[in-house]
Amino acid sequence: MSMFKWDVVEPAPGEPVAPNERLPWSKTIGVGAQHVVAMFGATFVFPLVMGLDPNLAIMFSGICTILFLLICNNKVPSYLGTSASFVAGVAAIRALTDSVQALATKRTTRGIGFLVAANQEGGLIQGLSGPGFATIPSALDQGALSAADLERRATRWGRELVEAGVNLDLAPVADVVPPGTDAQNAPIGQLQREYGHDPAMVATHVVAFIHGMRAAGVGSTAKHFPGLGRVAGNTDFTGDVVDDATTRDDADLLPFRRAIRAGVPFVMVSLATYERIDPDHLAAFSPTVIESMLRDDLDFRGVVISDALGAKAVAAIPPGTRAVDFVAAGGDMIIVNQIAPAIEMARALRERAAADPAFASRIGDAARRVLEAKDAAGLLPCSD
Repeated sequence: MSMFKWDVVEPAPGEPVAPNERLPWSKTIGVGAQHVVAMFGATFVFPLVMGLDPNLAIMFSGICTILFLLICNNKVPSYLGTSASFVAGVAAIRALTDSVQALATKRTTRGIGFLVAANQEGGLIQGLSGPGFATIPSALDQGALSAADLERRATRWGRELVEAGVNLDLAPVADVVPPGTDAQNAPIGQLQREYGHDPAMVATHVVAFIHGMRAAGVGSTAKHFPGLGRVAGNTDFTGDVVDDATTRDDADLLPFRRAIRAGVPFVMVSLATYERIDPDHLAAFSPTVIESMLRDDLDFRGVVISDALGAKAVAAIPPGTRAVDFVAAGGDMIIVNQIAPAIEMARALRERAAADPAFASRIGDAARRVLEAKDAAGLLPCSD
């Protein structure tokens, strides 16, 4: 157990790591916690030392392995939105991801491999760059391409990810920003993250991106359900982000509907409140959004993942409550970017599962979906 060091000194954001102090994986788990998905280390710690039942252990094996790559080019990575940005190139990233996958042993994860994810949308949101990675245009520019051309390009971008050992892209953005409102829409429009302003056109390009990534062997994520195109604030940096327009049968849900029909394996749920759907809960904590809309209305059978549960939008909510409420609402896999809250989340889920058989069953359901996604990605020992 000595390989897990939770008390390391953390460099400040962007602070260089001295060349003779390239951190081994035993230390990078705790470094730059606000810049990485620190749940990576918990994959090993929680099942081994917290006495988790098998389903909860498997669920954490999924939750914890949404990994934004840690230390590249001797620096703690800069942070943009909900992901880190790395410029080291394909070969350097592959060295890291190979090291990660080598840790997936029978003893630590029962031989189940890791999902390694990046925010590789394009434009301002391209998490991985440098030698071997193309410069991906913004989604708005991608929207000007034909669907066939976008699919071809997405296949090429996906192959770059595969070469780097990345098997999951936290893209495409399926949100629709109404015409003429980009400047008022902080999370999507201001950053040119939308494919366009018409639901049908956005849907066509979302599906093309999903097909291209799949052809390369990379999973994709439709986000941010049920849409951030009509909000003003960015949930990464502010609370009380409210959509007062979107309805349960809204026309702007078409890109998500088409993505699900195309077989997208992951859907990310937002941290905004939708007054005309469920005014009492953030979407990630809303059974109406996850179970009634996503599961029942849209018939999604894949993995529901949260937007980053370390974001400003949920900062006032205790970490354990965030985790329990997300899973209770129907969520399957948590993204969090600080280590201390991750530990609190694990404890809260364990305690709730021990006290509530129905909640333990819900965790078992989430574990099954995570394993099915990993099986499709060839990450199970028995995968073809």
